[in-house]
Amino acid sequence: MNPGPDDIVVIVLGPVGHGKSTFINNILGGQKAKTDDGFFTCTTEVESYELEIPHHLPELQGKRLILVDTPGFQDVYDVSNVVGRVARWLKSS
Repeated sequence: MNPGPDDIVVIVLGPVGHGKSTFINNILGGQKAKTDDGFFTCTTEVESYELEIPHHLPELQGKRLILVDTPGFQDVYDVSNVVGRVARWLKSS
């Protein structure tokens, strides 16, 4: 997904098992990001999801809301590894 200069990009970061993917699914209104009921990691790569802007928000028309799900900290990846993955995603997008 290639964010444009007018797009709104929200990067969701946090410890493993603290609801990053669930938060994204709640905003999207459905099960898009893979989740687990326990404290095990589901997100191993940076994933992005696009949300259509509702028509009742005219000031945001023409923009996309892009939610970026990231691997959790304190899992197989440390903070610097996760930040590096996000930086690579931003650079390639």
